[in-house]
Amino acid sequence: MTSLARGQNTALSQTTLAVAIAGVAPGSVDLFAIQVGDDGRVRSDADLVFFNSPTSPEGAVRLTGPDALTLDLTAIPPAISTVRLAVALDDKVPGSLASVPGLSARVGADDCPAGGLTTERAAVLAEVYRRNGAWKLRNVSAGWDRGLVSLLTEHGVTVDGPPPAASTPPPAPSYPPAQPAYQPPPAAPSYPPAQQAYPPAQPAYPPAQPAYQPPPAAPSYPPAQQAYPPAQPAYQQPPAPAGPPVNLSKITLTKSAPTVSLAKSSERPTGHMRVNLNWTQGKKGLFGGGNAVDLDLACFYELRNGDRGGVQALGNAFGSLDRAPYIQLDSDDRSGQSQGGENLYINLAHLDDFVRILIFAYIYEGTPNWASANGVVTLFPPGGPEVEVRLDNPDRRAISCAIAQLHVVNGELTVTREVQYIHGSQRAVAEAYHWGLNFTPGRK
Repeated sequence: MTSLARGQNTALSQTTLAVAIAGVAPGSVDLFAIQVGDDGRVRSDADLVFFNSPTSPEGAVRLTGPDALTLDLTAIPPAISTVRLAVALDDKVPGSLASVPGLSARVGADDCPAGGLTTERAAVLAEVYRRNGAWKLRNVSAGWDRGLVSLLTEHGVTVDGPPPAASTPPPAPSYPPAQPAYQPPPAAPSYPPAQQAYPPAQPAYPPAQPAYQPPPAAPSYPPAQQAYPPAQPAYQQPPAPAGPPVNLSKITLTKSAPTVSLAKSSERPTGHMRVNLNWTQGKKGLFGGGNAVDLDLACFYELRNGDRGGVQALGNAFGSLDRAPYIQLDSDDRSGQSQGGENLYINLAHLDDFVRILIFAYIYEGTPNWASANGVVTLFPPGGPEVEVRLDNPDRRAISCAIAQLHVVNGELTVTREVQYIHGSQRAVAEAYHWGLNFTPGRK
């Protein structure tokens, strides 16, 4: 593996790339990919790929997990010259990215460890960009003290919510001087002096900590070179249609505020809503002790036509998105080692076909200890805020937990927190919520 220092770049020989970000974790550090043109700005908000919008308009950038994505360079349109790989601290997490251990971006066989970060709460770790018809990778390691909103507005993304408070602007973000390429050309400098993607006169946002004094180092933009090389566009592609502002907020359902409305069928949501179950993964297994415990995500559903059933790994009832029940379980993590946890997908194009859905988790093998699991279920509705339900107030005797109910009433989708621990398996969960299902023995 090649390791690039801050500012270094190297040529990419592959057109399909797997990207993994070390240091990213749900609820603490989030991953973003931003497609930009020669001006360093998005065509529309659809060029931002993140947890609520996991695929770019052309499908070239796809989020495959909270810490991973794929790039298909052949599918990136000519109007896009750069894909920037960025991270940001969650609003509830104090401090800066400098405190995140091992923060780095691995793109294919090349590693871009974060370097030089101090008080930044959001940063571009690396970028994949066109130069003279070829693709290259650069370690950027530059960011914004005021966090995610500053990073996104700098790239032209319309953010749903108030802008950062105005005050005296500090110098622009400190993009590193470009270092020689990993195999440098014999004479010509890596970057032409004529253009800059980020003009030095454009102000950034003020640092989050007033006490921070920027180091008396070289200016942010060296006069002889630029941080972002221009592409060679073949033609000007029409901009993607404008959509609603990006909603970056998160909603946590609690006992005192257990319900939220997500969408109405009149608004015709057409995407897939991901339901993710994640938990703390200890060295001795999910719930402590010598063996890993098999914690499974599942659901019961009731459709408008009267059909009722379940989607779960037990019995290989993984469901389908294209036909009833329009719900699908993506995999079964039996080891507890998957960083992405387990995921259900709900096809919201069939919102009117649903009456209710009960999301629950159960322990297929092992001794229950919900307290050490620190479980959390997160719903990712397309274009809306993610909804979080924490599995708190654990009951060590329970082997199942009813987590949340989804109801569709008069075309409106609502989510209600349950977090009810049940001393029994799926049958007991179904009986507790009056689902009226018949069960037969099954195995995975």
